[in-house]
Amino acid sequence: MSEKHSHAPHSDDEASTLAKIKKAEARYRALFDSIPIGLYRSTPEGAILDVNPRLVQLLGHSDKSSLIATNAANLYVDSQSRKKWQALMKKEGVVRGFEIQVRRHDGQLIWVRDSARAIRDASGRVTHYEGSLEDINEHRLAEDKVRKSETRFRTLFQEAPIGLLSIDTHGAIQGANRTALELLGSPSEKATKQINILTFQPLRDAGISARFEECAKEGKIIGDERPYTSKWGKTAVLQYKLAPLFDTDGNIIEVLCGFVDISELKRSEQDLRESEERLRQVIDLVPHQVFVRDCEGHLVLLNNAFAEIYGTTVEDILGKKFSSIHVNAHEVETFLREDAEVIRTKKRTHYPESQFTMPDGSVRWHDTRKIPIQFGDHGSCILGVALDITENKQAAEEIRKSEEKFRMLFQETPIGILTCDIEGNILSVNRTALELLGSPSEEATKQINLLTFKALRDAGISDDVKRCIMQSETVESERPYVSKWGKATFLQIKIIPTLNQDGTVNGTLSVFEDISERKLVQDALSQSEETHRTIIQSMNDLIFVFNKNDRFTNIHASKRELMVAAPEEFLGKTIAEAMPSPIAGQFSTLCRIVRETSETKRIDYPLEIDDKEHWFSADFNPHEDGERIVVVVRDITELKAAEKRIRAERNGAMFYLDLMAHDFRNQLQVILANSALLGAENDLTAQRSMLAQIEQSCEKCSEMIDKIKLTEQLMTVSLKGKSLDEALRICIENLRIRFRNISIESSFDVEEAVILADEFLERLLSNLMMNAVEHNPNSKKHIWISLQKQEKGYVVAIADNGPGISDKMKASLFDMSRRFGGIGLHQAKQIIEKYGGQIEVHDRVPGAFSKGAEFRLNFPKFRSDSTMTS
Repeated sequence: MSEKHSHAPHSDDEASTLAKIKKAEARYRALFDSIPIGLYRSTPEGAILDVNPRLVQLLGHSDKSSLIATNAANLYVDSQSRKKWQALMKKEGVVRGFEIQVRRHDGQLIWVRDSARAIRDASGRVTHYEGSLEDINEHRLAEDKVRKSETRFRTLFQEAPIGLLSIDTHGAIQGANRTALELLGSPSEKATKQINILTFQPLRDAGISARFEECAKEGKIIGDERPYTSKWGKTAVLQYKLAPLFDTDGNIIEVLCGFVDISELKRSEQDLRESEERLRQVIDLVPHQVFVRDCEGHLVLLNNAFAEIYGTTVEDILGKKFSSIHVNAHEVETFLREDAEVIRTKKRTHYPESQFTMPDGSVRWHDTRKIPIQFGDHGSCILGVALDITENKQAAEEIRKSEEKFRMLFQETPIGILTCDIEGNILSVNRTALELLGSPSEEATKQINLLTFKALRDAGISDDVKRCIMQSETVESERPYVSKWGKATFLQIKIIPTLNQDGTVNGTLSVFEDISERKLVQDALSQSEETHRTIIQSMNDLIFVFNKNDRFTNIHASKRELMVAAPEEFLGKTIAEAMPSPIAGQFSTLCRIVRETSETKRIDYPLEIDDKEHWFSADFNPHEDGERIVVVVRDITELKAAEKRIRAERNGAMFYLDLMAHDFRNQLQVILANSALLGAENDLTAQRSMLAQIEQSCEKCSEMIDKIKLTEQLMTVSLKGKSLDEALRICIENLRIRFRNISIESSFDVEEAVILADEFLERLLSNLMMNAVEHNPNSKKHIWISLQKQEKGYVVAIADNGPGISDKMKASLFDMSRRFGGIGLHQAKQIIEKYGGQIEVHDRVPGAFSKGAEFRLNFPKFRSDSTMTS
């Protein structure tokens, strides 16, 4: 009992102490678990002994046991950081604010701040570490962004393609980038900093000092352009913008000056003005009426020839409505209706004969061509060129009347006509010949042989026929003759040999009349023929007469140098035998159409004579007999040359004006807009973004200038036969050399493809290949290039695995007024259309535009008779 009594008090004290310890441990655990900073205990070997919930959450584990099962060394992203931490702990026994990057359980990398101390036993040996991990990931990332932003800003400032100066409010230059030094010709940044904007005399003389003072005092963004010669003798026209920079309290602390040398732009503007003036002079030299009308009938361009019709000047009627100056309201309505149709269909239209009432009431006739164009701010307009054909029309009417006389003369004349083959058999005979011979019918006459019929032999006519065949010459004679049917006549006979294509005689054409009874009629007829012959001989135009078989039966050529051969070499030949292809085919087709429709037709065609190209305009007029065709041909070489020069100058001017008006304006608006906002924006990141956009726009302007220069002669370079497959292979090889990390697949199903092109063919192909690379954001770029032969030409397809082009975007990609395609596609469209081809865009995978785009170029085949000029 005494033993029990002696032990009881001791047991009660021990229990109390244990209870207190457990209670203290519970409080410690509660505190340990509730602290919002990650806490841990770990051994020097990396074993994790204990962690609180915050550390479990911070390191992305699902529970405490999962984290404790991980070795601390495996949490470090950089093993060297672990070694540095251990070395510091060994030396100091404590680590404070050690920043490291650790790997979460889900693989994410985060930054933490580690603070820990070493716990030792009685012998001084480290038993474990106690420490905390604080999440500083967002703070660290923010610091990285600031550092990178500062680096980008400094790089952008130094590498910007525009000159940049930072200036304090007292005019002292604080910094200058490399472009600024180059534009000013400065030897160094130090030399530039010696200049004070407010006191430097050249800047004061140029008015820049005063604008800087205004910006620094009033906080306004100011832009201007001035000619300036720098301290180092560098002369340029500078376009500059001054933008104030504010501190957080709204005080101006600095002024940023951005400037570019626009001397080249000014020269380009001057060149454009001079080009337009040259075009104006050329138009005014053209004797025909040249005009441009908008869709509301306003005259937005005209030449002197047009103004002279109305007895006024270009300046007096420019911009007026056509209805306010033209006297005939019905004609105004007709002309404007034609304009609207041309604009609606977008097709060039030829109006060969238009009645035109002059201010004095007289009527003239015009041959007018109307072309749809986009004319600057006026939008859709028509370009008209009107040629006064009143005199030609009057001449054509005289010819028509003359042909009518000849037709009546042929039908009623007492002249017999018959043909025979080389053996004397009669092949054909006209009605008058039957009457002269007293023949009952054509069949009865054809039973006679011209070489063997006794009556013909006795009259000597058979000998005349034989001599004509043997000597291949025309034989004329006057013979008394009694026909088989007892008809006695005195005949005037002309026997003409008819020839094969190789020039050999195949028969004769005999023309005869009874001159015994109709001598007086013959005299009158001779006089009439001489009159008409005189009229025709006085004309400068060529006149061809074709019979129903398209053979030349009559030719008038006052200027023999305008024919490929002597006129007599054409007589008796067909169009196909006498004229070169394909003009012969066109002539034959128009002869057939005129016979079928009895309407006059016109064609313009080129012809090479003595190694020189001539242009002719031919009017095809139906003869009253419904079979013969009278063709009046005039030389329009000078007119075509003038039209070509006007078109080339106009296309060139409009091409570059279009580029300047759209693409450069868009980029300059981006530069000016961002420059204007730059000074008012306090957010450093936003400022950097604006500077980046300015830099990008400047680079685009530079690229556009380079592209424009490359195609400066696009509209005037002559076309010739070029190898499409060779040009394509060169462009593919250049693409492989420049971009070695892209995959290119090419296929050619034709060994030789020749097209009508010029020196810009490779430029066209390279533009589209570069588009396929530069607009493809994929890391693995793939391009497919193919060349295929079609019935009328060749198709080049260039496809990529880029983001593709939506259907909505495709519809407006080549719309020049909206500029969705950029200069590259603009030039591609200009070049392919100059070649007579087309450009199209499709989905690489049909129906799935997001899998890439495919551009198709359609080229017509080269023909040896193709036109060789642009």
